Amino acid sequence: MRAPANGTAAAYNAGAEFEAASTLKLPVMVVALTQNRGELHSSRFWDPFVRVTSWSDNAAANELLTMTGGSETGGAALMVRTMRALGLRHTSMSGGYLTGAGGGPPAVSAPEPPPAAYKHTTAADMATLAGFLADAAVGEGPLERRGVDRHEARELLYLMLHAQDEGLVRAGAGGLPVAHKIGWLDETRNDVAIVFTSGGPVAISIFTYGTIDTTVTNFGAAATRAVLRAART
Repeated sequence: MRAPANGTAAAYNAGAEFEAASTLKLPVMVVALTQNRGELHSSRFWDPFVRVTSWSDNAAANELLTMTGGSETGGAALMVRTMRALGLRHTSMSGGYLTGAGGGPPAVSAPEPPPAAYKHTTAADMATLAGFLADAAVGEGPLERRGVDRHEARELLYLMLHAQDEGLVRAGAGGLPVAHKIGWLDETRNDVAIVFTSGGPVAISIFTYGTIDTTVTNFGAAATRAVLRAART
């Protein structure tokens, strides 16, 4: 977790690389924000942003990759370069997303996760990026210096607040507003979130691997409660 207001951070195994799944749609949208000029709501990016944040639509993510980088592969490469420039050195993807089944799970069953080199990241990288987005919403930080103004950042956070999937963080947030992006496959469930507390925003990033059952959900809620308690101290 990271609390952008005071820089406090805590982590457990945050440097381990995980299959990122749809959490990488967050940095893809951040790259689009760096290219946007004018009102985001009336831009070409708005419709795919809505579809990505609401139900993690894979086709919309591929549209954003093509818009920003000229092709899905080009957009993926641009995203990786941008994340490297921001200091996030363990976030990578080499192409777009499977389509044909809408958002959510992939179009084909994958008993084994794809190779880590295809789409991977760490909890530390994603928590840092979420913190950068929260910073940009108040006109600060590296995203602001890359052209993401506070209005654009707040519009993206607004969309993330209305994500349809509950994810792993919301259940432990005690009713506090949660802007987040989930990612999941057959044996992966991840959540990158910003929880808005009275003391300021708290970025929480949870990545899991294994059998998906209530244990994962309970872990996410418990971890979130622990982080928020620590952030208040």
